[in-house]
Amino acid sequence: MTNTMMSNPRPSTSVLLAGLSAAQEQCEQRPGLVEGPDGPEYAWGAFERVTMHQGVNNPQGERGLLPVSPEESTRVSRLR
Repeated sequence: MTNTMMSNPRPSTSVLLAGLSAAQEQCEQRPGLVEGPDGPEYAWGAFERVTMHQGVNNPQGERGLLPVSPEESTRVSRLR
């Protein structure tokens, strides 16, 4: 592991964008509505949110850090 990786605990933007892109390629396979944190939402949107949450937590675990909760991921994503 490089010093750069150790000094920056956040996953790289390129890793997150690659995960999002892969999730978006599957959106047609997820029609309909599901229950989301704020009520009904499109199933493909829920899948993208879960994919991005995993994209944050996978590097967390690799670095020995605790996972981020789904609620925290949602809260932070709304800040932007």
